[in-house]
Amino acid sequence: MAGVGKTTLAKALYNQLLLGGSFKESCFLVNCREVCQTTQGLASLQQKLLNDILTSKNPVKVDNVDKGIKWIRARLLYTKVLVAIDDLDHRKQFEYLVGPFASGSVVIITTRDEEMLDKIGVEPRYRYRVYELDDDKSLTLFNHHAFGNAVPNSSFMVMTKEILGRAGGLPLALEVFGSYLYTRPEVGWKSFVKKLQQIPDSTIQQRLLICLDALESDDPMLKEIFLDIACFLVGLGMRSVVELLKTYYSDVDYKIGILKKRCLLTVDDSNKLRMHDLLLDMGRDVSRNNSPKQPEKHSRLWAVEDIHDVLKKHKGTEVIECIIPCDIEQGDSLNRVPFKISTETFKRMVNLRFLFLTDVDIIGSFEQTFEDLRWLLWDECPLTEFPSDFYPQKLVSLALPESKMRTMWGLNKVFENLKDLDMSHSCDLTATPDFTRLPCLETLKLMNCKSLEEVHISVGTLGKLVCLSLPGCVKLKRLPHTLCNLSALKVLDINICESLEALPVELGNIKSLEEFIASGLSSVSILPDSIGRLSNLVMLSLRENGNLETLPDTICNLSALKVLNIDNCTGLRALPKELGKMESLKHLSMSGLNLSEIPNSIGNLHELVVLLLSDNENLRNLPHSICSLRSLEALYISGCKKLDILPENFGDLTKSEELYDEYAWIKYCESGYYSNYFKPMPLFYAGMRELYSETEPCCIII
Repeated sequence: MAGVGKTTLAKALYNQLLLGGSFKESCFLVNCREVCQTTQGLASLQQKLLNDILTSKNPVKVDNVDKGIKWIRARLLYTKVLVAIDDLDHRKQFEYLVGPFASGSVVIITTRDEEMLDKIGVEPRYRYRVYELDDDKSLTLFNHHAFGNAVPNSSFMVMTKEILGRAGGLPLALEVFGSYLYTRPEVGWKSFVKKLQQIPDSTIQQRLLICLDALESDDPMLKEIFLDIACFLVGLGMRSVVELLKTYYSDVDYKIGILKKRCLLTVDDSNKLRMHDLLLDMGRDVSRNNSPKQPEKHSRLWAVEDIHDVLKKHKGTEVIECIIPCDIEQGDSLNRVPFKISTETFKRMVNLRFLFLTDVDIIGSFEQTFEDLRWLLWDECPLTEFPSDFYPQKLVSLALPESKMRTMWGLNKVFENLKDLDMSHSCDLTATPDFTRLPCLETLKLMNCKSLEEVHISVGTLGKLVCLSLPGCVKLKRLPHTLCNLSALKVLDINICESLEALPVELGNIKSLEEFIASGLSSVSILPDSIGRLSNLVMLSLRENGNLETLPDTICNLSALKVLNIDNCTGLRALPKELGKMESLKHLSMSGLNLSEIPNSIGNLHELVVLLLSDNENLRNLPHSICSLRSLEALYISGCKKLDILPENFGDLTKSEELYDEYAWIKYCESGYYSNYFKPMPLFYAGMRELYSETEPCCIII
């Protein structure tokens, strides 16, 4: 039975076994039944299983089930694992997810169908049937959600008894009913009980529907947001969901918070939205408008076959509000089968607000089309430019990844509501548009637009632009000087813009900038002195800029900087002497340089937590001031082949827990705390508390 608490119990058992310390490799696969209904569902579960257990820096990509089976059997062979498979409903799901694990492995399964356990050979002694809660436990759970820590008034007891009877001992119903009634007056309770009594022979889903309908009376948008999430947003990250929904709704974070308090959805440890199957099915049933076989009458389309049916057969109606496949994460909205759709189909969808398409060619006049559209994700758009009559003036977010666009558009119309524009991986794009037509743009993403040669000078007029992302634009030779006028810009990413010859001289005028990613700029040899004026900069990445010869002394004025990465800047021979002025620095990565010494001022970085100096082959010693780094927790010096002496007061690094030295031979410490403990041996991992060696047993040195 759904809603009885199988998943909750499985999670509790899973967590208890993890705490026992017997399992290093584990994975919990949630909502198996629901996930497997999507195009790449089972393959995505296999992918999660492999990545969670292997914990590799290079995650595997499972394109199909057969590959997943092969990898599970090969790479998880004889691995001791703890795996939970929630809501199993088909034998093949088990066969494709469970491999030849090692002895001692534990697989936890929840299912609605006990016959499923017979099919996969689970012995009766390993089964546990979850029953409904008894009256006492039902009362305790309900009171917790309905009254919190307050003592319930006796006047509510008769109504409470009636509600418990209607909930049937199902934890989900008790939680939802109780959360709905929390802080409501007695008259609200009476109204709720009356509605329950009017459907005496109903299923639990129909009873839960009362709470959903109540959302509409509290705030009509609450119900709509719930339905949107139920139909196609479960399993997506919270941030992505909020970004999508806020294109149409206001106060999205607040409204999602209300749904959480009503126990209508949850957010898991990975910050992804989850919803109980009963609630999800209820939301989708409502969206079908009592017409399960007629998708053109559904307010939301999420099943690929329904989307195909409506679009290919030109069945668009005014009822349809959203077209987003439930497997949006896999990007398989229409099975990657290209076809053409007439704009007449969309003209009839006058209330369409969210639309996701993949490799679809829309033909015909765009006049009076998409008039209420707020969010458009058109993957692999075949158009080379938008026609002049394309004008969805309410559009807030436009994403055209992997499009065939060359010049985006030469439209004379102003898109005053557009906030987010993503043209990433559009390899034919050579130039950006006149941004005066997009006055409210907040996010501009042009990742891997490999033919892009220039950014229009009007970009400087975008007073609301917060994020400009240009990584992988390998033909981009210069940034317009007007870029320095962006008063709201917080993130600037020009990673691997290999042809970029120089940075704007007045870069420091972007006072709002917090993150600057300028790695892999093989043609840049100097940084502008003005960089020191970026007073709000928190993260700066300059790694792998091989031609960078010096860092300007002004860089030491970045008092808010917390992360600095200059790894593999092989042209650098020295660092600014006043490096220690960056008093907020917590993470400093300087691996793979040609340094012979570290500035003595480094000892002034009292907030520094991580220091990476690996592969500095010419580094012979560390400054004594390094022992003043009172917050340092990790020091990496692997590959510093000429480093053979540690400073005299190295033992003063009392907070440090890691000294990672994979290749170097530490010959001795000058007289001091560690002088009696270090000896000539290759260290694999050495911490201030424990010393590990590939060839020597562990020894505790406190």
